Amino acid sequence: MKKIRINYIYFLIGAIPILFYIFGVFYDNIRFNNGLGFDGATYGYYVKECIVQNINNYYAHRILPSLITKLFLNIFNIVPTDETIFTTFHILNIVFFTFSIVLFFKISQKTNMSLKRSYFVITLVFFNFFFLKNAPFYPVLTDYSAFFLSTLLLYSYIFNKPILTFFCFLSGVLTFPTIAPMVFVLFFVKKNNSIQAHNNLLTRLIIWMQKKRVITIVIYLIPLIYAYLALRLLFVWIPDISNYYFWSTEKLNIIISIISMITNVLVLITLLYTYSNYLQKKLITISKEWDTNLSYLFILISCLILIETILKYFVINPEIQSPTNSIKLIETILLMSVQRPLLAIFSHIFHWGGLVIISLIFYKKIIENAEKYGYGMLLLLMMHSVLFIFISETRLLIGFLPFLAFLTAISIPENVLSTNFLAIHSIISVIISRFWLKFDDLGISSDINLDSWYFLGGPWTKDKGYFILAIVSIILFLVYGLLTKKNLKTL
Repeated sequence: MKKIRINYIYFLIGAIPILFYIFGVFYDNIRFNNGLGFDGATYGYYVKECIVQNINNYYAHRILPSLITKLFLNIFNIVPTDETIFTTFHILNIVFFTFSIVLFFKISQKTNMSLKRSYFVITLVFFNFFFLKNAPFYPVLTDYSAFFLSTLLLYSYIFNKPILTFFCFLSGVLTFPTIAPMVFVLFFVKKNNSIQAHNNLLTRLIIWMQKKRVITIVIYLIPLIYAYLALRLLFVWIPDISNYYFWSTEKLNIIISIISMITNVLVLITLLYTYSNYLQKKLITISKEWDTNLSYLFILISCLILIETILKYFVINPEIQSPTNSIKLIETILLMSVQRPLLAIFSHIFHWGGLVIISLIFYKKIIENAEKYGYGMLLLLMMHSVLFIFISETRLLIGFLPFLAFLTAISIPENVLSTNFLAIHSIISVIISRFWLKFDDLGISSDINLDSWYFLGGPWTKDKGYFILAIVSIILFLVYGLLTKKNLKTL
Protein backbone atom coordinates (compact mmCIF):
# COMPACT_ATOMS: atom_id res chain seq x y z
CA MET A 1 0.00 0.00 0.00
CA LYS A 2 2.87 2.32 0.86
CA LYS A 3 4.52 1.63 -2.53
CA ILE A 4 1.28 2.53 -4.33
CA ARG A 5 1.13 5.78 -2.36
CA ILE A 6 4.73 6.64 -3.21
CA ASN A 7 4.17 5.90 -6.90
CA TYR A 8 1.09 8.12 -6.80
CA ILE A 9 3.18 10.95 -5.32
CA TYR A 10 5.81 10.37 -8.01
CA PHE A 11 3.06 10.65 -10.62
CA LEU A 12 1.85 13.96 -9.18
CA ILE A 13 5.38 15.35 -9.04
CA GLY A 14 6.14 14.26 -12.60
CA ALA A 15 2.88 15.66 -13.93
CA ILE A 16 3.77 19.21 -12.85
CA PRO A 17 6.39 20.05 -15.53
CA ILE A 18 4.38 18.27 -18.23
CA LEU A 19 1.31 20.37 -17.40
CA PHE A 20 3.49 23.48 -17.44
CA TYR A 21 4.77 22.48 -20.89
CA ILE A 22 1.26 21.86 -22.27
CA PHE A 23 0.12 25.21 -20.88
CA GLY A 24 3.09 26.87 -22.60
CA VAL A 25 2.12 25.31 -25.95
CA PHE A 26 -1.23 27.09 -25.90
CA TYR A 27 0.17 30.25 -24.33
CA ASP A 28 2.69 31.34 -26.93
CA ASN A 29 4.69 29.96 -29.86
CA ILE A 30 7.39 31.24 -32.13
CA ARG A 31 6.01 32.82 -35.29
CA PHE A 32 9.15 32.95 -37.40
CA ASN A 33 9.06 30.59 -40.43
CA ASN A 34 5.50 29.48 -39.62
CA GLY A 35 6.48 28.24 -36.18
CA LEU A 36 9.57 26.30 -37.24
CA GLY A 37 11.98 29.01 -36.13
CA PHE A 38 15.59 29.25 -37.23
CA ASP A 39 17.30 25.84 -37.40
CA GLY A 40 13.83 24.32 -37.19
CA ALA A 41 13.10 25.53 -40.72
CA THR A 42 15.93 23.32 -41.98
CA TYR A 43 14.74 20.32 -39.94
CA GLY A 44 11.23 20.88 -41.28
CA TYR A 45 12.55 21.01 -44.83
CA TYR A 46 14.25 17.64 -44.35
CA VAL A 47 10.96 16.16 -43.08
CA LYS A 48 8.90 17.52 -45.97
CA GLU A 49 11.38 16.57 -48.66
CA CYS A 50 12.56 13.36 -46.96
CA ILE A 51 16.14 14.41 -47.60
CA VAL A 52 18.97 12.21 -46.34
CA GLN A 53 21.57 13.27 -48.89
CA ASN A 54 23.41 16.46 -49.87
CA ILE A 55 23.38 17.75 -46.27
CA ASN A 56 26.17 19.78 -44.72
CA ASN A 57 28.23 18.39 -41.85
CA TYR A 58 26.39 20.40 -39.17
CA TYR A 59 22.88 19.13 -39.93
CA ALA A 60 24.01 15.60 -40.82
CA HIS A 61 24.84 15.09 -37.16
CA ARG A 62 21.38 16.36 -36.14
CA ILE A 63 19.25 14.49 -38.66
CA LEU A 64 17.75 11.77 -36.43
CA PRO A 65 14.85 13.80 -34.89
CA SER A 66 13.76 14.81 -38.41
CA LEU A 67 13.78 11.16 -39.49
CA ILE A 68 11.74 10.17 -36.42
CA THR A 69 9.25 12.93 -37.19
CA LYS A 70 8.99 11.77 -40.81
CA LEU A 71 8.41 8.19 -39.66
CA PHE A 72 5.72 9.33 -37.21
CA LEU A 73 3.86 11.26 -39.91
CA ASN A 74 4.09 8.34 -42.34
CA ILE A 75 2.73 5.86 -39.80
CA PHE A 76 -0.39 7.96 -39.30
CA ASN A 77 -0.56 8.95 -42.98
CA ILE A 78 -0.24 12.66 -42.20
CA VAL A 79 0.92 15.11 -44.85
CA PRO A 80 4.10 16.89 -43.66
CA THR A 81 3.38 20.61 -43.48
CA ASP A 82 4.82 23.32 -41.25
CA GLU A 83 1.86 22.94 -38.90
CA THR A 84 1.97 19.13 -38.67
CA ILE A 85 5.76 19.15 -38.22
CA PHE A 86 5.41 21.77 -35.48
CA THR A 87 2.75 19.67 -33.72
CA THR A 88 4.68 16.41 -34.12
CA PHE A 89 7.80 17.89 -32.54
CA HIS A 90 5.62 19.04 -29.62
CA ILE A 91 4.28 15.51 -29.19
CA LEU A 92 7.74 13.98 -29.39
CA ASN A 93 9.08 16.50 -26.86
CA ILE A 94 6.31 15.65 -24.39
CA VAL A 95 7.06 11.95 -24.86
CA PHE A 96 10.79 12.54 -24.33
CA PHE A 97 10.19 14.65 -21.23
CA THR A 98 7.74 12.13 -19.77
CA PHE A 99 10.18 9.26 -20.21
CA SER A 100 12.95 11.45 -18.80
CA ILE A 101 10.90 12.06 -15.66
CA VAL A 102 10.29 8.32 -15.30
CA LEU A 103 14.02 7.68 -15.67
CA PHE A 104 14.83 10.25 -13.01
CA PHE A 105 12.43 8.57 -10.59
CA LYS A 106 14.04 5.19 -11.38
CA ILE A 107 17.43 6.73 -10.65
CA SER A 108 16.05 8.27 -7.45
CA GLN A 109 14.88 4.85 -6.26
CA LYS A 110 18.16 3.19 -7.27
CA THR A 111 20.18 5.76 -5.29
CA ASN A 112 17.77 5.74 -2.32
CA MET A 113 16.70 9.36 -2.64
CA SER A 114 13.95 10.56 -0.37
CA LEU A 115 10.74 11.97 -1.83
CA LYS A 116 12.08 15.45 -1.11
CA ARG A 117 15.22 14.81 -3.12
CA SER A 118 13.19 13.18 -5.89
CA TYR A 119 11.04 16.29 -6.13
CA PHE A 120 14.14 18.48 -5.87
CA VAL A 121 15.86 16.82 -8.83
CA ILE A 122 12.71 17.32 -10.94
CA THR A 123 12.68 21.04 -10.08
CA LEU A 124 16.38 21.32 -10.94
CA VAL A 125 15.86 19.77 -14.36
CA PHE A 126 12.44 21.04 -15.45
CA PHE A 127 11.61 24.21 -13.48
CA ASN A 128 13.58 26.62 -15.64
CA PHE A 129 13.41 28.79 -18.73
CA PHE A 130 14.71 26.12 -21.04
CA PHE A 131 11.87 23.67 -20.44
CA LEU A 132 8.98 25.79 -19.19
CA LYS A 133 9.41 28.60 -21.71
CA ASN A 134 11.80 27.82 -24.53
CA ALA A 135 10.67 24.25 -25.26
CA PRO A 136 6.95 24.99 -25.78
CA PHE A 137 7.78 28.27 -27.52
CA TYR A 138 10.37 26.82 -29.93
CA PRO A 139 9.85 23.03 -30.18
CA VAL A 140 11.50 22.24 -33.52
CA LEU A 141 15.02 21.69 -32.23
CA THR A 142 17.23 18.68 -31.55
CA ASP A 143 18.08 19.96 -28.05
CA TYR A 144 15.18 18.16 -26.39
CA SER A 145 16.00 14.83 -28.05
CA ALA A 146 19.58 15.30 -26.86
CA PHE A 147 18.34 15.91 -23.32
CA PHE A 148 16.40 12.65 -23.37
CA LEU A 149 19.41 10.73 -24.69
CA SER A 150 21.67 12.19 -22.00
CA THR A 151 19.09 11.27 -19.34
CA LEU A 152 19.01 7.76 -20.76
CA LEU A 153 22.81 7.76 -20.70
CA LEU A 154 22.79 8.74 -17.01
CA TYR A 155 20.31 5.94 -16.32
CA SER A 156 22.42 3.39 -18.21
CA TYR A 157 25.54 4.53 -16.35
CA ILE A 158 23.93 4.27 -12.91
CA PHE A 159 22.29 0.91 -13.70
CA ASN A 160 25.32 -0.39 -15.65
CA LYS A 161 23.52 -1.20 -18.90
CA PRO A 162 26.09 -1.24 -21.73
CA ILE A 163 23.57 -2.09 -24.48
CA LEU A 164 21.53 0.97 -23.56
CA THR A 165 24.69 3.06 -23.52
CA PHE A 166 25.54 1.81 -26.99
CA PHE A 167 22.07 2.88 -28.16
CA CYS A 168 22.61 6.36 -26.68
CA PHE A 169 25.94 6.56 -28.47
CA LEU A 170 24.59 5.60 -31.89
CA SER A 171 21.57 7.88 -31.54
CA GLY A 172 23.66 10.72 -30.14
CA VAL A 173 26.02 10.79 -33.11
CA LEU A 174 23.02 11.72 -35.29
CA THR A 175 21.31 14.00 -32.77
CA PHE A 176 23.71 16.29 -30.89
CA PRO A 177 27.50 16.74 -30.98
CA THR A 178 28.18 16.36 -27.23
CA ILE A 179 26.56 12.94 -26.68
CA ALA A 180 29.28 10.76 -28.27
CA PRO A 181 32.18 12.47 -26.44
CA MET A 182 30.24 12.10 -23.18
CA VAL A 183 30.00 8.33 -23.71
CA PHE A 184 33.75 8.09 -24.33
CA VAL A 185 34.57 10.11 -21.21
CA LEU A 186 32.15 8.19 -18.98
CA PHE A 187 33.39 4.75 -19.91
CA PHE A 188 37.09 5.38 -20.37
CA VAL A 189 37.68 4.87 -16.64
CA LYS A 190 34.28 3.79 -15.43
CA LYS A 191 34.80 2.36 -11.94
CA ASN A 192 37.14 3.15 -9.12
CA ASN A 193 35.71 1.13 -6.26
CA SER A 194 37.55 -2.10 -7.01
CA ILE A 195 41.21 -1.46 -7.71
CA GLN A 196 43.57 -4.18 -8.79
CA ALA A 197 47.23 -3.55 -9.46
CA HIS A 198 48.50 -5.09 -12.67
CA ASN A 199 52.21 -5.13 -13.25
CA ASN A 200 52.00 -3.89 -16.79
CA LEU A 201 53.32 -0.94 -18.72
CA LEU A 202 50.12 1.10 -18.47
CA THR A 203 49.92 0.73 -14.69
CA ARG A 204 53.56 1.74 -14.25
CA LEU A 205 52.99 4.73 -16.54
CA ILE A 206 50.04 5.94 -14.45
CA ILE A 207 52.00 5.52 -11.22
CA TRP A 208 54.92 7.46 -12.74
CA MET A 209 52.56 10.23 -13.87
CA GLN A 210 51.20 10.46 -10.37
CA LYS A 211 54.63 10.69 -8.74
CA LYS A 212 55.74 13.38 -11.18
CA ARG A 213 52.40 15.20 -10.81
CA VAL A 214 51.96 15.04 -14.57
CA ILE A 215 48.16 14.94 -14.21
CA THR A 216 48.18 18.18 -12.21
CA ILE A 217 50.47 19.87 -14.71
CA VAL A 218 48.26 18.84 -17.64
CA ILE A 219 45.15 20.13 -15.85
CA TYR A 220 46.73 23.50 -15.14
CA LEU A 221 47.82 23.84 -18.75
CA ILE A 222 44.14 24.25 -19.70
CA PRO A 223 43.75 27.85 -18.37
CA LEU A 224 47.19 28.79 -19.74
CA ILE A 225 46.33 27.54 -23.22
CA TYR A 226 42.98 29.34 -23.02
CA ALA A 227 44.65 32.62 -21.99
CA TYR A 228 47.11 32.36 -24.90
CA LEU A 229 44.37 31.66 -27.45
CA ALA A 230 42.14 34.43 -26.07
CA LEU A 231 44.94 37.01 -26.28
CA ARG A 232 45.79 35.83 -29.78
CA LEU A 233 42.13 36.22 -30.72
CA LEU A 234 41.95 39.78 -29.40
CA PHE A 235 45.17 41.06 -30.95
CA VAL A 236 45.71 38.90 -34.06
CA TRP A 237 42.57 37.12 -35.27
CA ILE A 238 39.92 39.80 -34.77
CA PRO A 239 40.61 41.69 -38.05
CA ASP A 240 40.05 38.47 -39.99
CA ILE A 241 36.74 37.48 -38.37
CA SER A 242 34.91 40.78 -37.97
CA ASN A 243 31.14 40.56 -38.35
CA TYR A 244 31.45 36.79 -37.80
CA TYR A 245 28.49 34.96 -36.30
CA PHE A 246 26.53 37.99 -35.10
CA TRP A 247 29.66 39.67 -33.69
CA SER A 248 31.40 42.75 -34.95
CA THR A 249 34.77 44.11 -33.89
CA GLU A 250 33.32 47.23 -32.30
CA LYS A 251 31.36 45.08 -29.82
CA LEU A 252 34.56 43.64 -28.36
CA ASN A 253 36.13 46.21 -26.06
CA ILE A 254 39.73 45.13 -25.47
CA ILE A 255 39.80 46.13 -21.78
CA ILE A 256 36.48 44.43 -21.01
CA SER A 257 37.57 41.37 -22.97
CA ILE A 258 40.84 41.08 -21.02
CA ILE A 259 38.93 41.43 -17.74
CA SER A 260 36.58 38.71 -18.95
CA MET A 261 39.53 36.46 -19.82
CA ILE A 262 41.21 36.99 -16.42
CA THR A 263 37.92 36.29 -14.61
CA ASN A 264 37.46 33.06 -16.56
CA VAL A 265 41.02 31.95 -15.80
CA LEU A 266 40.57 32.55 -12.05
CA VAL A 267 37.27 30.67 -11.91
CA LEU A 268 38.71 27.85 -14.00
CA ILE A 269 41.81 27.49 -11.76
CA THR A 270 39.59 27.38 -8.66
CA LEU A 271 37.50 24.53 -10.07
CA LEU A 272 40.40 22.61 -11.61
CA TYR A 273 42.34 22.75 -8.33
CA THR A 274 39.63 20.65 -6.69
CA TYR A 275 39.48 18.21 -9.59
CA SER A 276 43.25 17.91 -9.56
CA ASN A 277 43.25 16.89 -5.90
CA TYR A 278 40.86 14.01 -6.51
CA LEU A 279 42.61 12.78 -9.63
CA GLN A 280 46.10 13.13 -8.18
CA LYS A 281 45.37 11.45 -4.85
CA LYS A 282 43.25 8.52 -5.96
CA LEU A 283 44.07 7.64 -9.55
CA ILE A 284 46.88 5.25 -8.61
CA THR A 285 46.25 2.37 -10.97
CA ILE A 286 43.64 0.92 -13.28
CA SER A 287 40.39 -0.83 -12.36
CA LYS A 288 39.53 -4.48 -12.73
CA GLU A 289 37.26 -3.55 -15.58
CA TRP A 290 40.02 -1.79 -17.53
CA ASP A 291 40.37 -4.51 -20.15
CA THR A 292 36.59 -4.61 -20.59
CA ASN A 293 36.53 -0.83 -20.92
CA LEU A 294 39.19 -0.92 -23.61
CA SER A 295 37.22 -3.51 -25.57
CA TYR A 296 34.08 -1.44 -25.18
CA LEU A 297 35.90 1.70 -26.33
CA PHE A 298 37.28 -0.15 -29.35
CA ILE A 299 33.72 -1.11 -30.36
CA LEU A 300 32.51 2.49 -29.90
CA ILE A 301 35.36 3.94 -31.92
CA SER A 302 34.84 1.38 -34.70
CA CYS A 303 31.13 2.25 -34.87
CA LEU A 304 31.91 5.96 -34.88
CA ILE A 305 34.34 5.53 -37.78
CA LEU A 306 31.73 3.48 -39.67
CA ILE A 307 28.97 6.08 -39.11
CA GLU A 308 31.24 8.97 -40.06
CA THR A 309 32.33 7.10 -43.22
CA ILE A 310 28.69 6.52 -44.25
CA LEU A 311 27.84 10.17 -43.59
CA LYS A 312 30.88 11.36 -45.52
CA TYR A 313 30.28 9.33 -48.66
CA PHE A 314 26.48 9.01 -48.75
CA VAL A 315 24.97 11.94 -46.79
CA ILE A 316 27.27 14.94 -46.46
CA ASN A 317 27.88 17.19 -49.43
CA PRO A 318 31.27 18.90 -48.86
CA GLU A 319 30.35 21.68 -51.29
CA ILE A 320 27.55 22.84 -48.98
CA GLN A 321 29.13 25.11 -46.42
CA SER A 322 28.71 24.05 -42.81
CA PRO A 323 28.12 26.67 -40.08
CA THR A 324 30.85 25.07 -37.99
CA ASN A 325 34.24 23.48 -38.37
CA SER A 326 37.10 22.97 -35.93
CA ILE A 327 38.63 26.42 -36.41
CA LYS A 328 35.29 28.25 -36.33
CA LEU A 329 34.30 26.29 -33.24
CA ILE A 330 37.41 27.44 -31.38
CA GLU A 331 36.88 31.01 -32.54
CA THR A 332 33.24 30.91 -31.45
CA ILE A 333 34.05 29.60 -27.97
CA LEU A 334 36.77 32.20 -27.51
CA LEU A 335 34.50 35.00 -28.70
CA MET A 336 31.79 33.87 -26.30
CA SER A 337 34.20 33.76 -23.39
CA VAL A 338 35.74 37.22 -23.76
CA GLN A 339 32.65 39.18 -24.69
CA ARG A 340 31.79 40.23 -21.12
CA PRO A 341 32.85 39.11 -17.61
CA LEU A 342 31.02 35.97 -16.38
CA LEU A 343 28.50 36.24 -19.21
CA ALA A 344 28.40 32.46 -19.58
CA ILE A 345 27.53 31.86 -15.92
CA PHE A 346 24.86 34.59 -15.97
CA SER A 347 23.34 33.09 -19.11
CA HIS A 348 23.33 29.60 -17.58
CA ILE A 349 21.55 30.95 -14.48
CA PHE A 350 18.80 32.39 -16.66
CA HIS A 351 18.40 29.17 -18.60
CA TRP A 352 18.77 26.58 -15.83
CA GLY A 353 17.76 28.68 -12.81
CA GLY A 354 18.66 27.62 -9.28
CA LEU A 355 20.55 24.53 -10.46
CA VAL A 356 23.53 26.64 -11.53
CA ILE A 357 23.72 28.63 -8.29
CA ILE A 358 23.27 25.61 -6.02
CA SER A 359 25.88 23.65 -7.98
CA LEU A 360 28.35 26.54 -7.53
CA ILE A 361 27.66 26.76 -3.79
CA PHE A 362 28.17 23.04 -3.23
CA TYR A 363 30.66 22.39 -6.02
CA LYS A 364 33.20 20.66 -3.73
CA LYS A 365 30.61 18.20 -2.49
CA ILE A 366 29.41 17.62 -6.07
CA ILE A 367 32.95 16.81 -7.21
CA GLU A 368 33.34 14.44 -4.28
CA ASN A 369 30.12 12.60 -5.16
CA ALA A 370 31.07 12.48 -8.84
CA GLU A 371 34.27 10.66 -7.90
CA LYS A 372 32.24 8.10 -5.92
CA TYR A 373 30.41 7.18 -9.12
CA GLY A 374 33.64 6.54 -10.97
CA TYR A 375 36.36 8.57 -12.62
CA GLY A 376 34.29 8.66 -15.79
CA MET A 377 31.69 10.76 -13.99
CA LEU A 378 34.43 12.94 -12.49
CA LEU A 379 36.04 13.55 -15.88
CA LEU A 380 32.66 14.31 -17.42
CA LEU A 381 31.98 16.88 -14.71
CA MET A 382 35.40 18.43 -15.29
CA MET A 383 34.70 18.67 -19.02
CA HIS A 384 31.38 20.36 -18.24
CA SER A 385 33.06 22.85 -15.88
CA VAL A 386 35.48 23.99 -18.58
CA LEU A 387 32.75 24.42 -21.20
CA PHE A 388 30.43 25.94 -18.58
CA ILE A 389 32.80 28.87 -18.09
CA PHE A 390 33.52 29.50 -21.78
CA ILE A 391 30.27 28.79 -23.66
CA SER A 392 27.49 31.28 -23.00
CA GLU A 393 24.98 29.67 -25.39
CA THR A 394 23.55 27.35 -22.74
CA ARG A 395 21.64 25.07 -25.11
CA LEU A 396 24.97 23.70 -26.36
CA LEU A 397 25.50 22.17 -22.90
CA ILE A 398 22.11 20.48 -22.68
CA GLY A 399 23.69 17.02 -22.65
CA PHE A 400 25.31 17.73 -19.27
CA LEU A 401 22.09 18.92 -17.58
CA PRO A 402 20.84 15.52 -16.28
CA PHE A 403 24.26 14.67 -14.82
CA LEU A 404 24.69 18.05 -13.13
CA ALA A 405 21.15 17.94 -11.74
CA PHE A 406 21.60 14.41 -10.37
CA LEU A 407 24.93 15.21 -8.70
CA THR A 408 23.54 18.45 -7.26
CA ALA A 409 20.46 16.68 -5.89
CA ILE A 410 22.51 14.07 -4.03
CA SER A 411 25.07 16.63 -2.80
CA ILE A 412 22.88 19.21 -1.10
CA PRO A 413 22.90 18.63 2.69
CA GLU A 414 19.79 17.21 4.32
CA ASN A 415 19.45 20.16 6.71
CA VAL A 416 19.16 22.52 3.71
CA LEU A 417 16.54 20.42 1.95
CA SER A 418 13.65 21.61 4.10
CA THR A 419 10.05 22.08 2.98
CA ASN A 420 10.49 25.86 3.12
CA PHE A 421 13.62 25.69 0.97
CA LEU A 422 11.89 23.51 -1.63
CA ALA A 423 8.88 25.82 -1.73
CA ILE A 424 10.96 28.99 -2.13
CA HIS A 425 13.25 27.31 -4.66
CA SER A 426 10.26 26.12 -6.72
CA ILE A 427 8.63 29.55 -6.74
CA ILE A 428 11.88 31.32 -7.68
CA SER A 429 12.54 28.79 -10.45
CA VAL A 430 9.10 29.22 -12.01
CA ILE A 431 9.31 33.02 -11.79
CA ILE A 432 12.76 33.11 -13.41
CA SER A 433 11.55 30.80 -16.17
CA ARG A 434 9.09 33.46 -17.30
CA PHE A 435 11.76 36.08 -18.11
CA TRP A 436 12.08 37.37 -21.65
CA LEU A 437 14.27 40.02 -23.18
CA LYS A 438 13.43 42.05 -26.24
CA PHE A 439 15.38 41.34 -29.37
CA ASP A 440 16.56 44.94 -29.26
CA ASP A 441 18.28 44.13 -25.95
CA LEU A 442 20.01 41.13 -27.48
CA GLY A 443 21.37 42.68 -30.63
CA ILE A 444 19.16 40.74 -33.03
CA SER A 445 17.90 42.38 -36.16
CA SER A 446 14.43 43.90 -35.75
CA ASP A 447 13.60 42.66 -39.26
CA ILE A 448 13.00 39.15 -37.89
CA ASN A 449 9.27 38.55 -37.79
CA LEU A 450 8.65 37.62 -34.15
CA ASP A 451 5.55 38.63 -32.24
CA SER A 452 6.99 37.68 -28.86
CA TRP A 453 10.04 38.56 -26.89
CA TYR A 454 12.55 35.78 -27.13
CA PHE A 455 15.39 35.31 -24.69
CA LEU A 456 18.53 34.00 -26.36
CA GLY A 457 21.22 35.22 -24.01
CA GLY A 458 24.80 34.21 -24.54
CA PRO A 459 26.85 35.81 -27.30
CA TRP A 460 23.93 37.80 -28.68
CA THR A 461 23.43 39.85 -25.52
CA LYS A 462 23.99 43.59 -25.76
CA ASP A 463 24.96 45.82 -22.81
CA LYS A 464 21.39 46.29 -21.56
CA GLY A 465 20.69 42.57 -21.69
CA TYR A 466 24.01 41.81 -19.99
CA PHE A 467 23.30 44.12 -17.06
CA ILE A 468 19.85 42.56 -16.65
CA LEU A 469 21.45 39.11 -16.60
CA ALA A 470 24.14 40.22 -14.16
CA ILE A 471 21.88 42.03 -11.67
CA VAL A 472 19.27 39.28 -11.51
CA SER A 473 21.97 36.59 -11.22
CA ILE A 474 23.67 38.41 -8.33
CA ILE A 475 20.33 38.86 -6.55
CA LEU A 476 19.55 35.16 -7.01
CA PHE A 477 22.98 34.20 -5.72
CA LEU A 478 22.37 36.28 -2.57
CA VAL A 479 18.92 34.71 -2.09
CA TYR A 480 20.23 31.16 -2.42
CA GLY A 481 23.21 32.11 -0.25
CA LEU A 482 20.81 33.10 2.54
CA LEU A 483 18.79 29.90 2.06
CA THR A 484 21.95 27.81 2.41
CA LYS A 485 23.92 30.13 4.72
CA LYS A 486 24.82 27.33 7.16
CA ASN A 487 26.72 25.63 4.38
CA LEU A 488 28.47 28.57 2.71
CA LYS A 489 31.76 27.33 4.14
CA THR A 490 31.75 24.83 1.27
CA LEU A 491 32.39 27.66 -1.19
